[in-house]
Amino acid sequence: MYKTLRQISKNKKYDVIIVGSGPAGLAILDSLKDSSKRILVLEAGFKSFEEISQEIYSGETSGYPHGDIYLWRKRQLGGSSNCWGGGFIPFDEIDFLIESNGKKLWPITLEELKPFYKEAGIFYGVGDYYSIKNFPKIFKKEIPNIRQSYVLVNEKEKRFRFRIENIMNSSKNIDFCLQANVTDISFLKDNNRIEYLVVEDYSGLKKNLYADKYIIACGGIESTRLLLNWAEKYKHLDQIKNNLGHYYSPHINLNCGKIITSPNQILSTEYVNLTDEISCQGFFSYSFKQQEQNIYLNSKWHLLRESLKFSTKEYLKYIITGNMSYKQNIREITNKDKKVNRLLLDYLSANNETGEIYDLNICFDQTPTYSSSIKLTDKKDRFNLKRINLDFQISKDDIQKMKNTCTKVASLVGLKGIGRINIGDIDSYIQENELGFSHHTGTIRMSSDKSLGCVDKDLKIFGIDNLWVCSSAVFPTPSQASPTYTIMALAKRLSKNIKNEN
Repeated sequence: MYKTLRQISKNKKYDVIIVGSGPAGLAILDSLKDSSKRILVLEAGFKSFEEISQEIYSGETSGYPHGDIYLWRKRQLGGSSNCWGGGFIPFDEIDFLIESNGKKLWPITLEELKPFYKEAGIFYGVGDYYSIKNFPKIFKKEIPNIRQSYVLVNEKEKRFRFRIENIMNSSKNIDFCLQANVTDISFLKDNNRIEYLVVEDYSGLKKNLYADKYIIACGGIESTRLLLNWAEKYKHLDQIKNNLGHYYSPHINLNCGKIITSPNQILSTEYVNLTDEISCQGFFSYSFKQQEQNIYLNSKWHLLRESLKFSTKEYLKYIITGNMSYKQNIREITNKDKKVNRLLLDYLSANNETGEIYDLNICFDQTPTYSSSIKLTDKKDRFNLKRINLDFQISKDDIQKMKNTCTKVASLVGLKGIGRINIGDIDSYIQENELGFSHHTGTIRMSSDKSLGCVDKDLKIFGIDNLWVCSSAVFPTPSQASPTYTIMALAKRLSKNIKNEN
């Protein structure tokens, strides 16, 4: 079923070449499998994890603390779905309304994307996200301006590599090539069209592969690294040079707060089964108006039992293996401020009924910052492509917005009699803890014109006639939501455009 580069004919011309077999590439492939188009998928990795492939993802980080970019993505069949928790959450309407200097950053609306969210949900196996009615809520009481929502997970099919065989078996127009590293491009003479991609395997074999259209779908960092390397060589990418690699904006993850509740105020904090395959967990957000975007950040709040903590290393094992036994092995009892918390818990208790103490996991949106960027270094990989330094920056305004949002949520929860929220020292926390992990957004932003980004609203690179990018790198803002659902929705939208073109 899978081919090597040696088995791919250099004389065959494809209609579409897709670079990457993660959620974006496979969502596109799923949409095109029934078309008459001849498709080639290029996956740089192997069927399973191999160090020779993963090593290509090594790089440096600077700025605010950030997770290791080697650990938090996978260069193998199925891409980074191999280290994904499986959470499906769409972006919020407020995300598409965020402005910079009077211009909306997103060139599309939520309503435009909703039909493709539905398609992506069907492909993933959770159906229409918006059709879920009886999702688990956290709070017993409704709180003004606090929106209770939910994340969906397909527990049996988080790893996208298992979907590939079904797609391949239902189509005769697809070639799927493993160990195929795209290293260079060539343009037609006096033209802004790509003629072919240069592809290499790990044995040193090199081939030129031809297509009418090319889609870069190899992740939020690697897609950028490829374009940055090519932009140093080809003037065809001059139109995007000013913005390429800039505005890196992952979620800002805070785990520095607690909520101490009054009795019988919390309904559910755990995942619950909606079906044999689909589980659902509630979360809450603070809803603010568009004109308040300079005061607050969109955020997602989860409540975690005080006694359940995950170390980064063991959490990765749990995510990659899916072995539930790891949950039992990585419990740690936290004693910090335990005495003060228990006194407050006793104060809030009544009639011999006791509330509970939870740790807060808060995932914040981020205002894109030009200085937050991915840049090339002088170090090179085995294919002579420059490696990167990821310089993660957060604006001072966003730090204040995080504080404002936390203060507002704490006030609303307290006024409703649900409990008391204590947020730690945010300034110290962000200096000492890894804030960004796997959600690599920005750096090839979509926009209404080239002054703000690198790709248009249909994900086509400005200045090149037949090159598209589909990854979280095209997000103008990261939202509070994990990016995979929106990546796949954009992939389904792009697929429709390509399918309908002559």
